[in-house]
Amino acid sequence: MGKVTNVIFQKEAGDTLYLRGPYGKGWPVEQFKDKHLVVITGGTGLAPVRSMLNMLAETPGYVRSVHLISGFKNADGIVFHNELEKWKQKFSTIYALDNDTMEGWRTGLVTTFVPEIPFDTFKGEYVVVVVGPPPMMKFTGLNLMEQGVELEKVYMSFDPYLLFH
Repeated sequence: MGKVTNVIFQKEAGDTLYLRGPYGKGWPVEQFKDKHLVVITGGTGLAPVRSMLNMLAETPGYVRSVHLISGFKNADGIVFHNELEKWKQKFSTIYALDNDTMEGWRTGLVTTFVPEIPFDTFKGEYVVVVVGPPPMMKFTGLNLMEQGVELEKVYMSFDPYLLFH
């Protein structure tokens, strides 16, 4: 979405495309070691945690457990189909569509499923990562607070493009 994407779509086979990046700080995965990790994503918010989830899927025992809640508006918006299937085998997963129904998927906003995370069994040894549209992150944060989650253990990633467009 935006100027850069528009230019990319104007490219044709054989054109040159120069990319720089990635930018940002990444996730402090060294601080997640030996903890229970909860990852909650909305839509393309799955992209910024994809490499971390792949690393954790390939490194059993790095964290105590991974609980992934990933939601999409509808079936057309689902990204990373292959990884979602792989992660289902490795992690405790809840995949949801906001209003649609689909076999193997639940229906509802990601906030609906936050109470299903067994925070009370983690004995304070957990970290939560939340990435998605600002309203989703706001209400997920409120739900986490209702569950007694310590806010200093929550990482949220805000995409400036989403905030200002």
